[in-house]
Amino acid sequence: MKTRAGISKRFVIVIASIVSALVLILAVAFNQVLRSNHSIINRTIVSGQERLLLGRGETLARALGQRKAVKTAELAREIKSACRTESDCLHAIVFSRTADENYFRAAEIIRINPAFETGIARDSVVREDREAGYLKRGLFEPTVDPLVRVSAGMYWQNVYIPFSLGKKEVVLQFSFSSSGLQAALDAYSAEIGRMKKIVALLATALVLAVFGASYLFMHNFTLLIEGLSTSIRKASAGELDVNLNAGADEELMELATSFNSLVGGMRERKEREKIFEEKEKILLELENRDTLGDIFKFGVTLLKENRLDDAAALFTTLTFLKPEGFGSYFNLGVIHARRRDYDKSMDMFERALQVNPGNELTIRYIEKIRKLRRGNETTGDRAPA
Repeated sequence: MKTRAGISKRFVIVIASIVSALVLILAVAFNQVLRSNHSIINRTIVSGQERLLLGRGETLARALGQRKAVKTAELAREIKSACRTESDCLHAIVFSRTADENYFRAAEIIRINPAFETGIARDSVVREDREAGYLKRGLFEPTVDPLVRVSAGMYWQNVYIPFSLGKKEVVLQFSFSSSGLQAALDAYSAEIGRMKKIVALLATALVLAVFGASYLFMHNFTLLIEGLSTSIRKASAGELDVNLNAGADEELMELATSFNSLVGGMRERKEREKIFEEKEKILLELENRDTLGDIFKFGVTLLKENRLDDAAALFTTLTFLKPEGFGSYFNLGVIHARRRDYDKSMDMFERALQVNPGNELTIRYIEKIRKLRRGNETTGDRAPA
């Protein structure tokens, strides 16, 4: 039964794109929240400033009303005197009505701050260029122009207060400093701008991190697949000395470990087959021998070639075929001595001595083995040759 792959490069790219899109959507949504909050805070601050300025204008108008000035010149002097206690009052103008209700004449210009200039001269006729018509509204009720104006580095707002000058109705325009308001708005706008930049940088960093991690994963995955393909080709060609790097993700590590186990099992099987072939070769050679003497000589040859396992197996077989064979026991004693298995070596030499009592060479070997068994064996000791 065929199974579909659960992961691919396209799948990783799709997931990375979805995550990046979500990050960008969250960043845009957060930006909209900041913009909305900025608008709300601005309106709140400006509204509070308007109420404050309106209260200050009405307070000045009440104070001027108590002084009962009847001429514009007298009113101008009273305004200048009253505004000296108002540090934020920059300028004042007394507007009187004309025959056309859309036009007003600047009856008096009161300069509180010499550096402040509106560009309106005394006795000039002005008409507001704004649709709100604050001068006209100022004839009937106190009004604040929400527009913050700037000139020569100074920020201000205009307040329009209706005032009765004898039997004549005029409009008092007070220009109050809004530097504190503007500084607060600028600071808040700068902080909002800084937060927007941080959000943009974080969103960009997250998108780059997602695609970077996706690229590293796909690169690692590709390297593993390429390594697996190369190793499979080598293994199919008979080269079993291959291994995959298992230091990857958990799933990929399991794949590499499974492949390495498979190749290891194939390698062990090949080694066992090689050993079996060698033993079969030995048995075949033994079958071609006519006498036990030829077999014994072949065992001696194996011993000289230091093929101890094969020689031991052959001499052990000879002890069953010819129990009285001195040479088989003697050579088995030599083999076990080389293996440092002194107990078995002593047993074989004693059996050889029983078959051939008085053999001096066997006696000397027995003495050497006894010395080694008594505790004189060290790392540098050598077995008797």
